[in-house]
Amino acid sequence: MNTKEAIYRRTSIGSFAQKIIDREMIQEIVNAGNYAPIFGSIHFTIIESLSLIEKIKDTAIDMMKNSGNEFAVKRVSDNIKLVN
Repeated sequence: MNTKEAIYRRTSIGSFAQKIIDREMIQEIVNAGNYAPIFGSIHFTIIESLSLIEKIKDTAIDMMKNSGNEFAVKRVSDNIKLVN
């Protein structure tokens, strides 16, 4: 399955490759994203800094762990086990 097929099928992956994606591929992903069944406007933010992506990931994990939300705590715990 290629990237466009995954987007069109609403498929998600649990981890990401640590590589920069060329602008043409980003444009294809954005265009495919416009097919998502949403109401209202949509905004895409492209982050190319691997260190910033890591910081965002760590912050999100910390927030989920400390959210008090049973689902979020379990979800982050399960995903950490899969990565380690």
